[in-house]
Amino acid sequence: MKCGAKMPEGTRFCTACGARMTGDSSGASSGAPAVSPDGVTSVAPPSEAPTRVIETLHPVAQRPEDTCPQPVAGRSSSVPRRGRGAAVALAVGVGALAGVGIAAALTSGFGLLKAGGDGQVSATTVAQRAEAEQAPSEVDVDAEQEPAPSTIELSLENAADREAIGTFVSNFTEVGQGITAQSHYERTDSPDQQTVTDMVLYLEYHMMGNANDHVSAVDADDPLAAEGYAYRVDATYLIDRIARQFDVTVSADQLPYIISDGNKGAVEGNWFYFATSVEGWQSMGVPYTTSLTDIGDNRYEVAFDVYRPADGVKPVDVLLRVYGWPLADMLDAVGASDTPIYSATATIEAYLNDDGDVTFHLLRMN
Repeated sequence: MKCGAKMPEGTRFCTACGARMTGDSSGASSGAPAVSPDGVTSVAPPSEAPTRVIETLHPVAQRPEDTCPQPVAGRSSSVPRRGRGAAVALAVGVGALAGVGIAAALTSGFGLLKAGGDGQVSATTVAQRAEAEQAPSEVDVDAEQEPAPSTIELSLENAADREAIGTFVSNFTEVGQGITAQSHYERTDSPDQQTVTDMVLYLEYHMMGNANDHVSAVDADDPLAAEGYAYRVDATYLIDRIARQFDVTVSADQLPYIISDGNKGAVEGNWFYFATSVEGWQSMGVPYTTSLTDIGDNRYEVAFDVYRPADGVKPVDVLLRVYGWPLADMLDAVGASDTPIYSATATIEAYLNDDGDVTFHLLRMN
């Protein structure tokens, strides 16, 4: 030994100076302090550095599997765009927190905020700092998000696509009240009462003109018959129609309206009752789509011309397949002249209904 301390039998290293005991057979360099004649101690580098095991203070969080439905061919995505920025921010925030946790382990917390001065990093504090540092990025990412490519591809060269688009647009060209193809409409998540009333009026007109079998006459012994209500439809069905065509949710208490004694609506039990002067009318117009522009997210800008059918042609008389025909054939089928009565534009969103057929939400008109 080098320091003269006495060690128990079998001890390999001196517990006082760290030197290897005489007689050790390993043959490895001791890496122990060496004492020079002048009493200065120096440390000789070991021949092989020991392995250092570092344990992180906080385990690295793993990004969870995305549980949101993903777009598939032929179907629209159900993930709202406004949620994508938040998803990106979450991933960035998790990564930042994991990075801070590793740094804390390597530096024993030096340079980081501490809780109680005990050298431990507060997970709450780290998370708050990460969130604060990422806040500007979240806004920027969301603002710069590009529309996703459409998974439902449409073309006017395809007769089935042209028919589907023309059929949807015709809902708004054939009616004479509420939201029509000559209205100015912009979709909002929470439409005001006047917009809801316009949706209801549009659907009343549309259902009556197309002989919708969900509409029934009010029985004479019904209490609301005495108040002038002539028709009724299941309120849930009406709300569902609004959701399917406009992609907005309304409640039953938003359905009632009064324009005049002969034009009003009321909810009683599960029924929506209405009075209207509409008994049946000729179509106000048939559309022919002139352009279709894919703007992403299964949304399309549509331009169309509207033609007046021959006198006496009702919406229920127009076969849906004619909307997929060439212009001359469509006009001939409905007895219309080749001069449009007006032109309009709309933004529509394609999706697949329960039967797997392409249909649309109206997002904007004109």
